[in-house]
Amino acid sequence: MDSISLTEDGLTGPCPMCERKKTVSTSKKIENIIDHTSILLSITIVLSRYFRNFMGSQCKSVIKCTAKVQKLNNMTLLYVNDGCTVMIEARKFTVRSFRKNIVGPLDFTFQNKTIILGSNGSGKTSIVKAICGLYPYAGSLKVNGNEVSSIKASGMVAANIPEIYSIAGRVYDIAEIFSEIGGLDLAAFMDFLDDMNLKKIAEKPFGSLSTGEMKIAMAAMSFSRKPSVLIMDEPFENLDGRRRAIMIDRMLNYEGDVVIVTHEIEVLKHFGGYSVHFLMDGMMQGPVESSALSRSKIVRGEASGSIATLIMGGERYSIVEGGEPGEGILSAGTVDRIYGA
Repeated sequence: MDSISLTEDGLTGPCPMCERKKTVSTSKKIENIIDHTSILLSITIVLSRYFRNFMGSQCKSVIKCTAKVQKLNNMTLLYVNDGCTVMIEARKFTVRSFRKNIVGPLDFTFQNKTIILGSNGSGKTSIVKAICGLYPYAGSLKVNGNEVSSIKASGMVAANIPEIYSIAGRVYDIAEIFSEIGGLDLAAFMDFLDDMNLKKIAEKPFGSLSTGEMKIAMAAMSFSRKPSVLIMDEPFENLDGRRRAIMIDRMLNYEGDVVIVTHEIEVLKHFGGYSVHFLMDGMMQGPVESSALSRSKIVRGEASGSIATLIMGGERYSIVEGGEPGEGILSAGTVDRIYGA
């Protein structure tokens, strides 16, 4: 295992089953395989996929060995949680796939506590994956002034998306791996699961979890890595009322910044002081302060005294506080429903 090496062609090391040297190819030069959450994460995912047919413990031992390459090519694993404010800034930012724009071009700035509201399929998750270094993009996307595509070492951001945590093995095995290469606090991880009354899933293979269990496992890993900014993509989906309340409480008491990506408008009432951005009609619109928004109604056209104007379905709508005629924002429930305002 000590002979694992890293080159532009990929990772080379002994197979845990036959000890013959094999190379795990990567699709890009290693300096371009970036994940904000850990410089080793994409390497880990590539390696684990290659060895996915091996026994869990053997696969786990191979993945752990990737930690030994953390200083190759002058790249150092750096986990950052110094309490600093993190700014995420995009200019002419576009995510493309198969020569088509998934989302963008967009201009936005996220700082401190942020909510991104958008309907299903609007491109919210694609933005999260680009911020985490998992999706290529055009234009500029910076975290604290550093272009994401050129960052070689950072642990400022953690997100609850499957691509980060879909590694072969039990849930606890994955948590152990991230405790070694990503700063995860195992005690905090188990405490989160216990709070959700789901400690039992720690012994289950990650791929066997239900959608709700997977959502909680990913949230537990993200929270227990204690990043400066925690990005939660649709964190309330498939959760019952009790677990939903616990998730909200965890976010409200998190010491770092939180970015909540959701289509659920109803949750605004819990997150006063957040800046709310709307991803609608291919544009990032806003921000609007969440407390003011939760007291507001939406009306068609331009209204005097409005706190914001949105473009939805090619038409202009106004967000107004108080007794203006129209539909209450919170009563809509989800972003999809306000398109019928």
